[in-house]
Amino acid sequence: MLQTHFTLEIQNGDLSVYRNGAVILRGRVDLRGGGPSVSQEAHGWRIEHPGQAQDIFHLRTSGHWFGGLELINQLWPLEKAMLDASPLITSDNGPQGLSGILTPLWLASSGAAILAEGDQELHISVNRSNTNQPTFAWSLDQPAPPHQRPPADDGTGDRLLQLSGPGLRYRLLVGDDAVEAWRACLRHLGHPPSVPPEALWRAPIWTTWARFKMFITQERIIEFADEIIAHGYPHGVMEVDDKWQTCYGDLVFDPARFPAPRAMIDALHQRGFAVTCWVMPFINPDAQNFTIARRRGYLQRQADGSPRSLRWWQGEGYLLDVANAEAMEWFAHNLRAMQAATGLDGFKFDAGEAIFAQELEGAEKPGSSSQLLPPKGGSLEMRLKVA
Repeated sequence: MLQTHFTLEIQNGDLSVYRNGAVILRGRVDLRGGGPSVSQEAHGWRIEHPGQAQDIFHLRTSGHWFGGLELINQLWPLEKAMLDASPLITSDNGPQGLSGILTPLWLASSGAAILAEGDQELHISVNRSNTNQPTFAWSLDQPAPPHQRPPADDGTGDRLLQLSGPGLRYRLLVGDDAVEAWRACLRHLGHPPSVPPEALWRAPIWTTWARFKMFITQERIIEFADEIIAHGYPHGVMEVDDKWQTCYGDLVFDPARFPAPRAMIDALHQRGFAVTCWVMPFINPDAQNFTIARRRGYLQRQADGSPRSLRWWQGEGYLLDVANAEAMEWFAHNLRAMQAATGLDGFKFDAGEAIFAQELEGAEKPGSSSQLLPPKGGSLEMRLKVA
């Protein structure tokens, strides 16, 4: 059996990757600062630039492209879309089309893959239009049309994948085909360290949001559970969504809507449901926790050190500083206290998208929102993304 031979050539900035003499990837690297350093590794090469750089790759050379991006207007293969230049950050209704699950990996049917390192500032574009690329401002109130985020290729796309950023770093990984290239990527991406509780997968997670939106009460939730059982539907978790608290940011049930939260949760347990509550990293100024968080420095700050508000889908609020270990311990303590008081099994963590932190112009950058973890042994539903 012949051994597959891969080679990388960079001449005057032009980049080519060959498999047994046939091109599987073409591009061009930025030569500013003397150009990138290139180190050979198992299954490919690592590229690192000394400063600001923009590298491009020709989409057509490598067949079809997949991976990387959850898009609002999801188009496959990726070259069917025209994605304008965007920071690679997770978004809720992202203005150019980026959504909540992003991995800086682009995989070609030719057997070539591009895997950027995650701990860097990275901007990307995929087949952006040369003439009429639509651009939109981020808005939760009036988001741009979904079919335009991103738009389908109308023939004006530049047929390029572009990566840019300070100290740009990525790997070119190769295989006999796309499957082998993907396996090469897994050596760097890794696997989840543990398996979520089986109960979260065996039966549906029922959410009050789908049925009632914000108009929830203790009585309605019990009736909802009884309807599910009466119809013979499988049931595992009842997630109590917006709006169970009096003020956003306080971790206490609204006594007007939920006069006896422990009794409600006990009743749901008796019916075979685990029970979780929706929480998010925002604290609105009318919450009691706002005064505490502001005084202790637990909120995301502007450059001058003062907390800065941002708009989210339930008004003006402030963002918990997830990079502050003391703030996170305070938050976790409040979650555990709520569990102890009510018998709650766990939480649904929402709004982990990095775009909310980006909106705090001039603010200190937060750490990964994956630090928002439940108390040990609790149930967990996550809408929690890592940029």
